[in-house]
Amino acid sequence: SQAEGPRNMLPKRLKRPLLIAHRWVALGLTPLFLLILLSGAILAVKPILDTNHSAAPSARVSTDAVAAALAAIDPAGRATAVSLSADGRSIEVKSEDPAVAGTFDVATRTAAVSQDFDLFGFALGLHKHLLVGAGLLVEIATYAMVAILVTGVLFGLPRLRNTLGGWHRGIGWFALPLLALLPITGLLMALHIGKPTLPTFAPGEPIGLAQAIQAVPLPADAQLVMARHFQAGSVLVKTRSSQG
Repeated sequence: SQAEGPRNMLPKRLKRPLLIAHRWVALGLTPLFLLILLSGAILAVKPILDTNHSAAPSARVSTDAVAAALAAIDPAGRATAVSLSADGRSIEVKSEDPAVAGTFDVATRTAAVSQDFDLFGFALGLHKHLLVGAGLLVEIATYAMVAILVTGVLFGLPRLRNTLGGWHRGIGWFALPLLALLPITGLLMALHIGKPTLPTFAPGEPIGLAQAIQAVPLPADAQLVMARHFQAGSVLVKTRSSQG
């Protein structure tokens, strides 16, 4: 009938299999969706709460000292990121290899005796690769979440009924802008759409973090803050000067 036109945007032969796929894919991936969403929510407040990297370390530490400590701690170059503590005495090394990851004293190059639980580091690892290097699975889940939203829209406008299905469809439509914002922005990030213009790098052998830190010429008033692997085997080095 004409009244059902806007409510039914799919042919009947497609609606049934899509409805089944929509329901079971969503149910099967719900635990994964929750892990990604909750870890993303934790990371969203990091810029507000994390003051460790908001300013240069108070103690002056040479890049050679940091690079030498990192080379001793990680001679195989398995570290993915390194950051200098606020007091300049220790470095935090991130790596998928648990033998390399941790907080180490710059002078002695030994693991810190007491280590606070890094909530944001844990959330980042969970959000990006589920702590087990499953980045591809996270990316697939992002595509699946977008597909679930699209099929939900294609089912048409809901009939608001006081049933579980009625509440599901009603909430889905009313919360659609918020629900769509999360997976779509994640998809854009995965596809590198909307990122700022960056220098192009010729593909080559990945450079080690210690080598990159030593190669960066720092002004006299600048201090290394962090370094991490970047695109095409390059390294992104962040510094902070006394001028801000």
